[in-house]
Amino acid sequence: MSSAQLPPGDATRSVGVTLYDERAMTRLSDPPIRAALHSRLDEQLSDGDRVVFEMPVCGGTARLDAARLNGHLEGYEIKSDRDTLARLDGQVQAYGRVVDRMTIVCTPRHLDQAMDVVPPWWGVWEATGDGVHVDLAEVRSATENPDQESVWVAQLLWRDECLSLLDLAGVTGVRSKPRRVLWRRLADVYDLPELSPLVTGVLKNRRGWLAVR
Repeated sequence: MSSAQLPPGDATRSVGVTLYDERAMTRLSDPPIRAALHSRLDEQLSDGDRVVFEMPVCGGTARLDAARLNGHLEGYEIKSDRDTLARLDGQVQAYGRVVDRMTIVCTPRHLDQAMDVVPPWWGVWEATGDGVHVDLAEVRSATENPDQESVWVAQLLWRDECLSLLDLAGVTGVRSKPRRVLWRRLADVYDLPELSPLVTGVLKNRRGWLAVR
């Protein structure tokens, strides 16, 4: 079988009719890292746990690449070789308002800088591989988030979910109120250590997620 002819100086190699870009072989893109992360999370699921992909937080201004709901809200952010860390400062602020624990999954290219940017309570996983097989190695374990804010945790809930938790607390006279009032009332009637697991429990049982497993 003859190989395809390539322009002089092109850094690709042909094998049969398949072209391989040698410059890209060591550059990990998002999809294989995401697949490895999903596989890892699936392996760690217990009965009743749930994984949600592309989970919106902070009113949809940010999205967790993956979230594991297992009594806690554990978030995961992927930074591949094709990403930059330009948005990471803002993501640190947004995720810090809502998650119980957070982990960044990044390639060696970003490792040192990412560890300088994310706070000490974030976990850090290093993703390495050839673009087909990806290994995830834990560099630092995630710990409890000291920066959660009750109102932002409450904003993870849909309107009917807010009303259910307010009913549980015996709060009346709020059914016609806008969502921002419901979120504030939840933050007022529940302490954060009580509210956070309640919200996580609601999310675990929610129907209608766009991408769940």
